[in-house]
Amino acid sequence: MRSCMDLSEELGHGGDWRAREWYVVRKADVDLAPGNALLPSVKMGVEARQLVEGPHGLEDARMTSADHPLVKYADAFTHNFDLIAERKSSIYHLRELAKASVLAKLLLEDDELNLEDAWFEEAMRGDAGSAREIPQLWNERSRCQIRVKDGKLVDVAEGISTRRHGVYGGVQFGVEDLVGEFAAAPLFSAVTALTEEPGQYVSFSEITGGAVVAPRQPRGVDLNLDNFTLSTPTVPAAEVDGAAQACGALGSAFWSSLDAKSGSVFALEDKLWLQSLFNPNLSDRRGEGERFAPPSACPEHLSSLCLLLREEEDVRQQRKAHFLSAEFEVDSAGPLFPSTWASPFGVAREQPAAAGAAKDVRAPNAAEVARLQQALKSMAPSFDKSTEDGTRFRIYHVGRSEVRTTKDYDGEETIGAVCSRSGPVEVSKPTDVIVKATEYVEAEEGDCHFYVVMETETGNFIVTEKLRDGKVRWAANPKHLEARNSLARVTGCVECRGACATVRDIHNSEVRALLSNCDGKRYARGVFGLAQPACRKCWSALTEAQRRAAEQLGAWGAEGWDESAAEVWGREWWQLSDLQRVAAGALGASCDSWDELRRRSEAAPAAATE
Repeated sequence: MRSCMDLSEELGHGGDWRAREWYVVRKADVDLAPGNALLPSVKMGVEARQLVEGPHGLEDARMTSADHPLVKYADAFTHNFDLIAERKSSIYHLRELAKASVLAKLLLEDDELNLEDAWFEEAMRGDAGSAREIPQLWNERSRCQIRVKDGKLVDVAEGISTRRHGVYGGVQFGVEDLVGEFAAAPLFSAVTALTEEPGQYVSFSEITGGAVVAPRQPRGVDLNLDNFTLSTPTVPAAEVDGAAQACGALGSAFWSSLDAKSGSVFALEDKLWLQSLFNPNLSDRRGEGERFAPPSACPEHLSSLCLLLREEEDVRQQRKAHFLSAEFEVDSAGPLFPSTWASPFGVAREQPAAAGAAKDVRAPNAAEVARLQQALKSMAPSFDKSTEDGTRFRIYHVGRSEVRTTKDYDGEETIGAVCSRSGPVEVSKPTDVIVKATEYVEAEEGDCHFYVVMETETGNFIVTEKLRDGKVRWAANPKHLEARNSLARVTGCVECRGACATVRDIHNSEVRALLSNCDGKRYARGVFGLAQPACRKCWSALTEAQRRAAEQLGAWGAEGWDESAAEVWGREWWQLSDLQRVAAGALGASCDSWDELRRRSEAAPAAATE
């Protein structure tokens, strides 16, 4: 439920307005239970009232503008009132007070009822030390804007303008007209409420708009019982089974049974329902101890609670779906999430910020989830926020990818999405030169799987692997490659700059075609060998371009290349002809690395099928 301040900002009501929220009684009845017991019932809500100038100063008038933020807030509060009252002790006891007032009104107005003196003497023995917490709205929000241009403050001479909106509430029970000479003095007033904050006094004049309320006028709760006729108690309908029966336990016995893993008096379905209702992040009713009373077993009341809980669950699922989507932004979570998630400081731009790279979001498969869960154990989240119901939303960075998780307040952390940003990448071409090759191994359903990633000079990535079904995969710039690589282990890496091996050379290699008949590990090892510099290859692993360069150099065939039988291997760099130096350069050799190419036979060149 959005606060009135959030609604004011979202709806653009930034101007001056003066209003308050009132607790009101919408409906009041007294039921006649079996045994002639009188059971009062009330339907309460919240009403927005505006401060207007009247003949006797400022007066409260009901607001009728449906698009005003306080009216929207009052409507939302009224819609959820039963749920809030069951969870919040102060609201619950306010409703109980209204019920007691309704019953008192009936007893005093019905001439046929004869009350014993004990009914009037009981009030004289009240607990003077009991807490008198009255539900009230106390909310302030300030806004200011500082203009900066070219690194300097603008309009400094005019000062910094700060706007503040405040909504305050107090209580004057106003039941004097109902109980006549037995009326008690007001327990709480709006003026008292505003002076209770330690070390600070806030007057009504500080509310935007300069409203000043006389001490004799403050109100925050209007029981409004004069509009209800209670002379005839009604007989309620029979109570339902199931959830109604689940509300039978009282005090600590209720909480013990609700927390029990076994031996609970509640059925499983009722237990889950009650645990959701009394979520400790939303409810403070446990603090009532033995004085706690469970929800009324009235069918209408229980149906209302069930409906509100379903609506609450729908919002919870909407939050998770949005968080796990590409639309979610850390700096702008949106209206589904608490306003506290947003930074209290923002930047007002004259021009919109440039859009970043597009997001690619997907749900990980079971194997990825297992690997990610292990990796996240040693990582700290970069984003960790909770909603009012205790649901936790986290973002981890694995490489340059995001891993998003959710966790219910009483549940396990669940990996929901892997997100990566995909910037504009040039289309891979067959003529692109490979500059780096990396061999990876990853866990896969109790086994291991090998694959090779080749990087080109244009920034593209080629992935090739032998799949479990026997097919060979060759893909350019596949999605989520960064996340996959971050969870795998590197088993080999080589810089290929100067080797002059192109994407076409590797793809069309006769050796790679032969490797397609091998298992996944041998295929990956063979392709990784094809991408290595010529000095690390045997003759059969050389590409066509490398073989032509070797022939130009003067080392042709397996005998001349592998066995170093060619005469050129006995020469120094300075002894090579210009044509031979060009050929050596095509093989990745230079003046500094010529000796490495000459001694390649001593380094046991890698066979393509090894």
